[in-house]
Amino acid sequence: MDSLSVTASVIAVAGLATQSAKAIYKLVDGLVEAPQAIANSKTLLAGTQSSLDTLTGALATKGDMQAGFASVLQTINLHGVLLSTQDLCDRFKTTITNYTSHSTESRFSNRDRFLVNLHESQIVQFNDQLSGCQRTITLVVGAITLIMSHSTSNHVQQLSTRFQAQEQALSTLATELSKKANVEEDQAVSRRFTILQEACMEALRATKAERTGQTFGDMQIDQSSGGMQGIVGEAQRGINQSFGNLLAQNNSKAFQGQMDAASFALMFGK
Repeated sequence: MDSLSVTASVIAVAGLATQSAKAIYKLVDGLVEAPQAIANSKTLLAGTQSSLDTLTGALATKGDMQAGFASVLQTINLHGVLLSTQDLCDRFKTTITNYTSHSTESRFSNRDRFLVNLHESQIVQFNDQLSGCQRTITLVVGAITLIMSHSTSNHVQQLSTRFQAQEQALSTLATELSKKANVEEDQAVSRRFTILQEACMEALRATKAERTGQTFGDMQIDQSSGGMQGIVGEAQRGINQSFGNLLAQNNSKAFQGQMDAASFALMFGK
C-alpha cells in the first residue's frame, strides 16, 4: 500500500472514532448534575477527542513527511487502536442512553440516578478502557512525531532525552495494559487492552530502532561456536548499524557491531 493510502486509511478511521467520541460527549454533556462516574467519562471523552485531533493534524502533512509517517504506521497497528476506540464509544453511548432515558436537560431523574449508581462499575470500566485508548493514541502519536523529528533534525543528541522519556512512558503503559488484559474476565475487554498493549510495544520497538539505528538479522551459529550482534560496552554516538549474514561454526567466535576494548579482550582474548 502506498504512503497516501496508508495515511488516508488511518485518517478515515480516526475520523470515525472522533465522530463516535463527539456523539457520546454530546450526550453526557447534556446531563445536568450527573453522577461523578459520568462526569469522569465526560473529561476522558474530551481528552480523547483532543488526542484524535492531534493525530489527524499530524498525519495531514504532505510530501516526504507523509511518506515518513506511512513508513512508521506500517509497523504500528494504530488502525486497530482507533477501531477499538470507536467501538468502545459506540457501545457506551447505547448504554448511557438506556440508563438516562428519563432525564432531561434541566433535571437528572432520581430513577436514572438509581440505575446509574446500580451499574456504576460498568461506567467505571468504560472509563478505564477509554483512558487506555486515549493514553495509547497520545503516546503512539508522540512516538511517530519524535521519530520523524529524529529523521529530519541535525540535533540528534538533543533528542536523546526525549527518546528515553518516550520509551519509558510506552514501556510503563504497555506493562499496565498487559496486566489489565491478563486479569480481566470479560474477553472483549481483555482483547481491547491487548490491542492497546501491542500497539504500545510496536511503538516502543519503532522508537528504539530509530534511536539506535540497529537492524541486524541472518545470524547462524552452531553449538560449538559463539556470536553476537549490536553494542557491547559503552554505546557510541551516531549509531547506524544494519548487518546480516553472520556465520560462526567449528568452535569459532563472531561479532558484528560496536565493542569496546575490554569487551573485545574478554570475548576474543586468550
